[in-house]
Order: sequence, then structure tokens, then C-alpha cells
Amino acid sequence: MAPADGDQPGGNPNGNFILNAAGQVASDPTAQQTISGLVVGATYLVQGDVACGNICTPAGTIAVLSFGVLLDGTPVLELHTPSSQTSWTHFNPTFVATEHDARAWFRRGT
Repeated sequence: MAPADGDQPGGNPNGNFILNAAGQVASDPTAQQTISGLVVGATYLVQGDVACGNICTPAGTIAVLSFGVLLDGTPVLELHTPSSQTSWTHFNPTFVATEHDARAWFRRGT
């Protein structure tokens, strides 16, 4: 993934990508990355940290999905709006490779 603002401070640690920075409800922005060189049948871990920021659904609104990770179009992680808009939430779903390459999507909601 090579986001234009990926080297900006403010990540956990520094470096981040902002999905839906302007907060448009109808938009569905994604960041994508191809993962190559996988061994079919092996289990892999995708991990990172996500923060809601200042413009997501009000904190604690658990009925709303605010972040998701998909692999080859299949959700492997769906997070509800975190209880804090300013703290980081760690994610670490696993998946079993079915091909030598996989496409990962990181998106607002799923």
C-alpha cells in the first residue's frame, strides 16, 4: 500500500492512511494491497491499529460498523465504532491462503 499521506505523523506509531477524511456518509473509501508469495494452506496474520478520529459515528454506537478488513472480497474483520474517538484499537485477524496471492482491502465499514 502506498498512500499519498502514508508518511504523515499521527499513526500508531507514525505513518497512517485516512479513510473518508471528509466524513461523507455515502462514500465507501478503501486502501488496498496485494499480498504475494503466500503458501497455499498456510495461516497468515494481518495486523494493525485503527482509530476512529473526530468524524465517525458517535463513540459507543455499537450498531454501526466503522472499519473492516477483507481478503479477496471476504470480510475477515468487522469492527464497530470504538468507545473512544481518540484511542487506537488493535486488530489481528488470521486467514488461510487459498492462492499464492491475496488482495487485502481496508475500508470504512464492511
